[in-house]
Amino acid sequence: MQIQTGRFSISPAGYSNLAFVGIAANFATSKLFSLLTLSDLYAAATTTAQKSQFLAVGQATLAVGALGGIGGSVEGGIPLAIAGLIISVIMLRSNILGRAAGYVGILANGIGLVMYFNAALAPAMAGSPFFGVFFLLSVIWFVLIGLRLIQISRGS
Repeated sequence: MQIQTGRFSISPAGYSNLAFVGIAANFATSKLFSLLTLSDLYAAATTTAQKSQFLAVGQATLAVGALGGIGGSVEGGIPLAIAGLIISVIMLRSNILGRAAGYVGILANGIGLVMYFNAALAPAMAGSPFFGVFFLLSVIWFVLIGLRLIQISRGS
């Protein structure tokens, strides 16, 4: 279903690409891969000096991510939240996956977008009051979508 407002329109390929950009940004900016490599190097180190160096680099990596999380959540979260909002609006228009899923998706991804912008603008406040609500609503959203997909697959 293509969304069109005035002269602007976005196709399914457009909003799915937006979601993939968010996923790629999460992977590309994640410190988890650096920590995984560091842990392998630490395990392979033969001297105390080498182990101390890898430990210091690992602590520095964690310290850099302490304010904004250890993943690329801000960079990848914004396009993912926007894609989630678009998909939720489509759910409301099509009614295939249910209106409840559409409304919960709009609420979850709207709060997520606020959370990610808050983290980008004020890293010390990253995710603070919004994360719990965002997480809970996202889980509810995915469960509603999953249950409806199971119903559709059974033909009811």
